[in-house]
Amino acid sequence: MSFLYSFKFRFVLVLSLLITVICVVLPSFAVNDAQSLLMETYGKEGISIVNRAKSVVNVTVLAELASTHDSTNEDYLEMCASFRKIKDETGCEYLYLMMPVKDNTFEYIIDGTDPSDEENFSPLGTEEDITDYGKRRPLKENSELLETRFA
Repeated sequence: MSFLYSFKFRFVLVLSLLITVICVVLPSFAVNDAQSLLMETYGKEGISIVNRAKSVVNVTVLAELASTHDSTNEDYLEMCASFRKIKDETGCEYLYLMMPVKDNTFEYIIDGTDPSDEENFSPLGTEEDITDYGKRRPLKENSELLETRFA
């Protein structure tokens, strides 16, 4: 019984608890900081890719494509080719432009995937439910509005 009240036991107990807390708390902060850093880094890279893709999009043609779904339109084919080029040059896995249909349902307008890749290519007008795409977190910096809305 006297061992539990000894200074040596209390010292070892407090030191053990302190080491345990440090070993649990510090890694959780490190993981959280690493996740934030990755989100910011890839987010900024993504913004530059999106801005580059925005520069090749013709809004008038986009509005027309949303209603006609004419995949033979010359401007549509040119924008798809530009998206493919950007996708290949930047190394991103997917590069596409979607428009909202209703709620979480969107339709593909431009896809930067090669049409011969039937597994990943989404033709003009293909609808997709994006509910399971995960939570979208805004970037802390450079959070300009990246979408164009049509009336």
